Amino acid sequence: MQAVPTLLILDKGKPVARRAGAAPAGTLRSWVEQVAAGRRDSERG
Repeated sequence: MQAVPTLLILDKGKPVARRAGAAPAGTLRSWVEQVAAGRRDSERG
């Protein structure tokens, strides 16, 4: 059995987003940017 790669985005040590499975670098970069943009928008509130 092989492990499934998992990427977590943390904010002050708490997970705010999680993605499991392999993906191309550009796809992961877009996902990180979308999560970051959503966090910025929610902080403005």
